Amino acid sequence: MRSCDGLFEQLPKPLGSFIQTPRPKILRAKEAMLSQIEVAGLLRTLRRAISEGDCALLNSVIKDRIEPMPPPKRIKRNTAQSQVSKEKQPV
Repeated sequence: MRSCDGLFEQLPKPLGSFIQTPRPKILRAKEAMLSQIEVAGLLRTLRRAISEGDCALLNSVIKDRIEPMPPPKRIKRNTAQSQVSKEKQPV
């Protein structure tokens, strides 16, 4: 182990969404997936929306089928780093 590695890892999802593996300390995530038929239907609808230029249909498919992601966390820049980067910029 490297010095930066931890002995324990915090799991990002509720414990019920993990499946036990042959190794007792290793878990596998159980993720929601679409079936092959659902994917085929989704692709057919997307192709139709694109070929017909139907923005409303395209937007509704994206809204209904794509899981929203949380917004990225903003990172505050270190003021010392900001000062250094400003000094390096040409005048």
